[in-house]
Amino acid sequence: PGNWTSLVSGTLADARLSGTAPTVEYTVPQTTARYVRFEAVNFWGLSGGLNELSVYTNPGDIDGNLAANRPVIAGTGAFNSPVFNQAQIGVGNFVAQNVTDGSDTDIFGQNYWLGRQGVEGESFVLDLGRVFDISEIQLFNTHNTQHNDSGTQNFRIYADTEVDANGNLVSPSLLLKGVLSDTSGQSPITPDIFTKGSGLPQYSHVRYLQFVAVDFRDGDVRVGLNEIQVFGQLAIPEPATAGLAMMALAGLALRRRRTG
Repeated sequence: PGNWTSLVSGTLADARLSGTAPTVEYTVPQTTARYVRFEAVNFWGLSGGLNELSVYTNPGDIDGNLAANRPVIAGTGAFNSPVFNQAQIGVGNFVAQNVTDGSDTDIFGQNYWLGRQGVEGESFVLDLGRVFDISEIQLFNTHNTQHNDSGTQNFRIYADTEVDANGNLVSPSLLLKGVLSDTSGQSPITPDIFTKGSGLPQYSHVRYLQFVAVDFRDGDVRVGLNEIQVFGQLAIPEPATAGLAMMALAGLALRRRRTG
């Protein structure tokens, strides 16, 4: 404990009057360490504090599905419900949160999202938790199990790094658009895969994704989606530095001071 090495120093923003805890990110030299000590040298107001400290090694190396079990924070509605994440008693669970549960097969009323009857343009917003450079998105269309009467045809995905108080994108930009396959009768469902060579931009800076089910096919009665899977790397602020893997990234979030 006596042999500490200084990694970074700086000034954190005053969060006392902020509605959210501002995040400050620092890149520091690659270091082999087990313990990290944060020292609050001085403070805003009456005392020092910290909301959260996150430490990442080799920020480009993130394995697995970034969307797995991540929260859906906003949406337009679900089957028989104007509330995107509220299942209706007696009709099954068709809420938007189902799209990150890891399923690849429709199980009726349990693990996929359906929009409201006859409503096109339904959408939901997914929070990936951090800012990523997206390299691949896999979309598993639904068909509503044995009914084969639901699913998305044309879709769009918008991206942003911020949302408002209602969970909606502040400055959305179009990340991807396309047509999903008809998955009627499939079990497991074959995903439509989009990469940087087939629709995705070469570089993106994304935390929030809004999936918009533009319409459904002739003969269907509602839009929907079984699963979304997202793959990529932690984004480094400037595209020119994206290849610098021998770095560590520390994110510091100030604690909002409680008053009253």
